Amino acid sequence: MKRFQKPHLQSSLAIVAALLFSTDEHSLSEVLDDFNDNKVKGWEKFDFGSGNGYLREKNGQLTIGMHQAPKQPFFVAATYGAETFKIEDGTTLSFSIDLIEANQINAFAVVSFMPKDTPVSKLTGYSAVKDGNDFLLAKGLNKFFYDLTEGDWLDKKTNVRLEMSMTGSGKSVEITSRIFDLDDDLAMLCEKTVTDTPEEDNLSTGKDKPSASFIDRAGKFVLLLYHNDANGSLPAFWVTHR
Repeated sequence: MKRFQKPHLQSSLAIVAALLFSTDEHSLSEVLDDFNDNKVKGWEKFDFGSGNGYLREKNGQLTIGMHQAPKQPFFVAATYGAETFKIEDGTTLSFSIDLIEANQINAFAVVSFMPKDTPVSKLTGYSAVKDGNDFLLAKGLNKFFYDLTEGDWLDKKTNVRLEMSMTGSGKSVEITSRIFDLDDDLAMLCEKTVTDTPEEDNLSTGKDKPSASFIDRAGKFVLLLYHNDANGSLPAFWVTHR
């Protein structure tokens, strides 16, 4: 996948809330962290033990970044550790973040649901992913349900909300990813729905193995900054959550 770099395009990412809806129309909305105490609390950093990743909280913002360019594909993750979540039959679990800025157009902002018993390093779970050129939904490393590169959302690089909703249906999970315009009263710029069944589903990349969905598994809410550098030419990335 070809990318181009805008050296001084700034970007910031903001977590808004985790939402749990039930099919009887009762809903519970929970703000996981408002980042208002200038201390990173309740988030576990992962950077492969390299020490190259950092989490910083200041003035209502959480920054996920890298000290140095890794010169290879690399990611830094922040896992919310205070509670776990579960996708169950007949309920919808929804996570959303606000993408305000990013220091590189290639910096991927990622919101994920990952099974608690699986290491973050495996990237196993459902992940809605966006940079300046792509909008995709992943089930694991190089396992994409889709990778969109066209649409009205391309004209809105910043000030957008990225939302991923997961609805349990029997042994399957219906996943809907959306992009909303924060500058236009949350007008929806993109929406796409797929279903992860217990069978080996057709993916746009990779094989759906293991094929089972993640329904009824305790999971973690994870934010990631993904640095997709194929030739070692890109500088270190950062994104900021507000």
